[in-house]
Amino acid sequence: IASVRQTMELGKDNVALARTVIQKIASPTPPVATKITKVYIPRRKDVLPDGMDPADAEGNVKAEWVDWQAFLSWKSDKVILYIHGGAFFLGSRKTHRTVTWRFARGSRCRVLSIDYRLSPEAVFPLGLQDCISAYLYLLDPPSGATHPRYPPENIVFMGDSAGGNLAIVLALWIRENGSKYNIPMPAGVCGISPWVDLTHSQPSFVLHGDIDYLPYASRDPKYIHKDRAHYYTNHNDELSNPLVSPLHAKIDDRDANKTELIPLPPVYVQTGTIERLHHENIAFAVDTLKNSPAPVILELYEDMPHVIPFFFFESIATLATRNACRFVRDAVG
Repeated sequence: IASVRQTMELGKDNVALARTVIQKIASPTPPVATKITKVYIPRRKDVLPDGMDPADAEGNVKAEWVDWQAFLSWKSDKVILYIHGGAFFLGSRKTHRTVTWRFARGSRCRVLSIDYRLSPEAVFPLGLQDCISAYLYLLDPPSGATHPRYPPENIVFMGDSAGGNLAIVLALWIRENGSKYNIPMPAGVCGISPWVDLTHSQPSFVLHGDIDYLPYASRDPKYIHKDRAHYYTNHNDELSNPLVSPLHAKIDDRDANKTELIPLPPVYVQTGTIERLHHENIAFAVDTLKNSPAPVILELYEDMPHVIPFFFFESIATLATRNACRFVRDAVG
């Protein structure tokens, strides 16, 4: 934990340096039984979150298929849409191969891991729109795609940290907008230490600062000032938006009269007891989702820090990975 904390501290006040450091030390090579296939996902100009213009949806989202034991003649018809973490400004599909191949193996699913647009250059909701485009890429493949149509009941959203935020927010966005665009809910949502509160309203964010490896803040003066505390948004007024901080979402899907809403699927939240996000993860699962009709699973891992599966050399991290994979298998059937 101390070495990870030292690495994170190196770039906390300089976005460019932080990206260089992370890319240098965290681009693992997966086992030979893993096949990595790069793909380009066209951004969908016809499905835009509020605040976006079609011009913001130009180009493609870089992504990769991660297939375990790809030398076999069959491929799974189940998929994890994986969204990497990194505080919305770090990381990539490459830095997270340490976990994506393990999730592919343990879940017996294909993994589609995406490079959504990062802040501060691309702020909310551009990253969300990339996630929407990736999900539609699975449901409705464009001409030239090599994969079949995957039904929503065969897909699980999964992400860690900021990626866990986006996995949850993607489901929240579909809940409110899926009927309008004819986009169904997936089979489940899996958040690994999801960052669900950018307002930092929960005590562990401060109380666990000396034992977790996450820095208190990243404050590159090129971007951060009194009205902008995070790279992910242009202004602090946006931080309590439920599509930015899903802890603040108002969810009651038991009301049958709310026909315009699509009920959330089963949700799994995994958190360590010494991480900064510990209390917000508990509050999200216990309070925010208390009126969701689908099952909500919250798992606490004693004395473990942020994003437990990354500590794969520890037996408890192996257990955490296994349990997340079990949730995926149960969700997709």
